[in-house]
Amino acid sequence: MVLTVTVGDGRLFVQENDEPKQEYLADSEHDFYSTASSDEVTFAPADGSTAQVMILHLDGKDVPLKRLPQRKHLVRDLSGTRFFLARESFC
Repeated sequence: MVLTVTVGDGRLFVQENDEPKQEYLADSEHDFYSTASSDEVTFAPADGSTAQVMILHLDGKDVPLKRLPQRKHLVRDLSGTRFFLARESFC
């Protein structure tokens, strides 16, 4: 599973694979919740830098998602996009 995180006009969006984007609102500096579902996420920055892990809080489980390296050919039109990959399947 790959989640794509984008920020546009000060708004945060998360998109899973080919599903529609969901807007997420801030609950705190690092915690966000979906406006369309019960999903919640936490961004875990390392030493004050950009988050390298996003934790998806889903159905009582905390699923760590690792940041993928930026690939210029994938993000040339999507400035600020970050990709995360689940370490485990939770389906």
